[in-house]
Amino acid sequence: MAKGTITGTTSNQYIDAKVEWESVADPQYNQSTMVAKLYYRRTNTGFTTSGSGEFSISVGGWKKTEFISGVEIGTGWVLLMQHDVWFDHESDGTKSVTITATGSLNGTTLKYTSLSRTVALDTIPRASTVSASNVTLGNKCKVTWTPKATTLRYKLVFTLGDWEYETGYISPATTSSYTYTGYTIPLDVAEEIT
Repeated sequence: MAKGTITGTTSNQYIDAKVEWESVADPQYNQSTMVAKLYYRRTNTGFTTSGSGEFSISVGGWKKTEFISGVEIGTGWVLLMQHDVWFDHESDGTKSVTITATGSLNGTTLKYTSLSRTVALDTIPRASTVSASNVTLGNKCKVTWTPKATTLRYKLVFTLGDWEYETGYISPATTSSYTYTGYTIPLDVAEEIT
């Protein structure tokens, strides 16, 4: 999971803005889902800024805008809106997106918000190179690969002619060389050899 906080400025020196974001990668689809939340607060005690206005969050060009009434900004952080988006990663597994936010309250000193930053999401590991040694029918297979991340799961598919077998998920939980020997090639596969 990648996450971070982006701070911004406003037209009022005593009002702060920030966006807190986090993303979760999905290696199976080479995508990430991101949640971005927009907050405001006053830095001087004893004052409150209240009103209604328009606020927006843009993530990677996907923009969400809301008109919010009954806003009250005091000395504690106030969550005003949330934006949920998903992105395809690049072919090498990387992804960067630009997050921006704007906001103002009608008839108050909060006339604008300036907040923008480009952030990098977690890189999704690429596929591993698999090698398999020769095996005698009726004996266990021996398939070796080096996982790109400890969280990845794998399935192996064995085929010969019209015969096919797919394993369940394999979780090596390592980034070192891993050898799978959990399947015995059945003797009757020999019927597929012409």
